Amino acid sequence: MLYPEQAPLRTFTLPTDTGHSLHVQEWGNPQGIPVALLHGGPGSGSSALLRRVINPKVFRVISPDQRGAGKSGPPGDIQNNTTVHLVADMECIRRQLGIDRWLLVGGSWGATLALATALAHPASVTGLVLRASFLARPQDIDGFFAGGPQLLLDGWRQLPELAPELALQVVQSWFEWEHSRTGATGTPAPLRGDALSVMHYRYRIQSHYLRNGCWLQDPPLLERLEPLRNIRTVMLHGAEDRVCLVQAAMELAAKLPNSTLAVVPGAGHDPTHPDMVRAMVQALDDIAQHC
Repeated sequence: MLYPEQAPLRTFTLPTDTGHSLHVQEWGNPQGIPVALLHGGPGSGSSALLRRVINPKVFRVISPDQRGAGKSGPPGDIQNNTTVHLVADMECIRRQLGIDRWLLVGGSWGATLALATALAHPASVTGLVLRASFLARPQDIDGFFAGGPQLLLDGWRQLPELAPELALQVVQSWFEWEHSRTGATGTPAPLRGDALSVMHYRYRIQSHYLRNGCWLQDPPLLERLEPLRNIRTVMLHGAEDRVCLVQAAMELAAKLPNSTLAVVPGAGHDPTHPDMVRAMVQALDDIAQHC
């Protein structure tokens, strides 16, 4: 069901005025329906697998690496790196590319950032496709770590300030815990070399965001949604998701009168679950037919 991997239309670096540089790629049809594809994490970076649920003949896909993530630099940098900064970056990219309005597509943290971006600039958004919605509430954050190993419970908030040896131990513990929460079986092999460095950058950013409630708790995200009442929002969520619980998606859908929520039986948080892939492809194909 995934579309074939393709070479990008173009790749460019967009500097910011705060020392960060943003790595941005465009894919698909240059005359197609504009889509901003927002990766998760925070800090995970763009992924070919996330792109491949989007029909490249129909859509023009803009895929940025958020601050400090993926190929954006400096890697793992948490200075001048907040949700407000990321929303401003999205607006800068949109203007740079001369796009009037675009569809926002994101999963997990990417869904959160899509909501935040749409709230800041609702007139620039044609619609939202949200997979595994994350609301960044205290119960959403604490719920993910609940029951985790003591090393992780003691260390995740302080990760950016920890001494290197202890920090890498927390990174490995976090990686293993997240692996288990996605429904994967067995314990993954220990991280080594570049893979360990990349995961350290990722969790360093994630710690920074989560310990600050992603700057979305005052007021809570669910209390900010009035500007999105008329924006078509398609939501998909795995029934067995243990990273972002389906109850959060139900509460979000209840606040958005122009939304639909499909709960995918058997799927967890993994975006590559076959049933979730089919649901995403179908949702995007349906949107294309009505644009």
